[in-house]
Amino acid sequence: MSTNKSFIVPRNNNSHLLYPLSEPADGLLSYNLGLQVDSPRWLQDLRVLARIEALEESQKFENWCGYLDTSTSRKTTATKPKRWLVGGHQPELFHPGVWFKNYLLAGISQKLSANGSACQPLHVIIDHDLAKADTIKTIYEKAGKFVVRNNVLPFRSLAHPPLPWQSTYLEPSMLPDWQDVVNSVEQDCISQGWEPILSTRFSVLERCISTNKSVGDAFSLLRRSVELSCGIENSEVRMSQLCERSAFGEFVFRCLSESTRLIDAYNLSRDEFRRRRKIRNAAQPVPELQSQAGWVEMPFWIYRARCAESEILKDHYRSKLWFSQSARGSYLSNSPSQDASILLRVPDDLALDIDTGRCHQAWNEWCQQGICIRPRALMTTLFLRFVLSDLFVHGVGGGLYDSVTDEIACRLWGVTPPKMIVASATLHLPLVEPAGPVELDERKLNDQLRWLRSSPERFLDLRSPAAQSLWSEHKSLIANIPSGHAKAEWHDRMASLRTKIHANIHEESESIEAASSKLIQQRHQKAICSSREYSFTIFSERDISSRLRKVVDRAVAATDDRTGK
Repeated sequence: MSTNKSFIVPRNNNSHLLYPLSEPADGLLSYNLGLQVDSPRWLQDLRVLARIEALEESQKFENWCGYLDTSTSRKTTATKPKRWLVGGHQPELFHPGVWFKNYLLAGISQKLSANGSACQPLHVIIDHDLAKADTIKTIYEKAGKFVVRNNVLPFRSLAHPPLPWQSTYLEPSMLPDWQDVVNSVEQDCISQGWEPILSTRFSVLERCISTNKSVGDAFSLLRRSVELSCGIENSEVRMSQLCERSAFGEFVFRCLSESTRLIDAYNLSRDEFRRRRKIRNAAQPVPELQSQAGWVEMPFWIYRARCAESEILKDHYRSKLWFSQSARGSYLSNSPSQDASILLRVPDDLALDIDTGRCHQAWNEWCQQGICIRPRALMTTLFLRFVLSDLFVHGVGGGLYDSVTDEIACRLWGVTPPKMIVASATLHLPLVEPAGPVELDERKLNDQLRWLRSSPERFLDLRSPAAQSLWSEHKSLIANIPSGHAKAEWHDRMASLRTKIHANIHEESESIEAASSKLIQQRHQKAICSSREYSFTIFSERDISSRLRKVVDRAVAATDDRTGK
């Protein structure tokens, strides 16, 4: 995929983006499977192990879902699939364009399975990212106009920095606040003609709150309950689960054993992307990896696990992972300074070479101690795309920035990047716009506003003697522009004249300004109606599921039409 490729987010209602446009999923899969044959042997072995563990963890997730709420679970058999279709996202209450990827995974899998190719559609819950304070926007009417309400979700104290999703827990004491939010969302949506998912499925969220589940699990289960009810049966796994298994541990140790090459590849790929895109912000697409006092920054996070009952301690906050190699040994830490609260001794043989048995043993010991080492953004997709999946479905942002991941893999491992799908969709809320002013001629109105500022004499009514006098005076001044010191006096006279002209055209000026105000209101109302950023939970379940399925069917059918299938 070209590193200069840009993806245009769809704006029209019920529209989609699917890239590449002319290659169906089976062709992309065949290409990627061909690349895997030529990948290093260790990568092929790691891929096998990662998939075995992913199947085990997805089954554990299924069992947990069934234990929590049998109405949202399904029975699966951990069989070995031939094709792995993978997508993922943070467990947010995201907008329908993100949710489209889950429906697309299911749609592609169902199509390929119908053609005889066994598939494993897998959604990875990226629960090691931070659960920042979030809101759900709803719409209500006031004085015949739409107004946006920001409903704050009560899952984190603003007094503390955010923790990862997996470490942010809901508590029974939060239930009244959640009920208030649900009531507010429900009232706004019902006023517009439908009942939102957040209220119809609140029993799922309520049970998670009453049993101290993490907010990531609660939101995932809420989403999943809707998917299963309409036949979307993707397997699910938490990234935190995958990160505690041997395959990911080996992945991390391989990165440590090639730390110098990894850091060089990471920073060089980042810098080239920034040059091509002419990016100046130092944090985009990712910050540069640093070195400090004998320590090097690795593209991972580190923190300690937190259970629902534990108090918030410093070690639970996510920190950068630092790595040091010296005559005294190899260490990992959450800080390059002496006040580090997490310090891990890396077995010397594993810091230089990989013994998979010793690697898995050391990793398991750290996990048992509650140590959480998690990938940063580019390393997350490096693992998911190059190790776990045969075909990965990205959103727009991930698809853009993952060209950096491709170059890292090329430089570090010498492999050709697999192809991926970039997908998104836009679904507007089914709002009926309140009766408003007659549509205005925007171009004409903009011209009039510009003339009011620069040429107000255009609006003089020359049928009036007073206006004729002002027009004549203006014409005379324009025809006799002096030079030198006399020009200052001319400017004073022109300013005085314009004041008189504005007083004369006061009614016309007010009419234009009022029309401008109406146009601004129209734009604002249209922006509210056409926004694609509303959470899927404020849609009607039947409406959004039906529309997402139709968009997926059109997207897949369009690809087939372009390839003559």
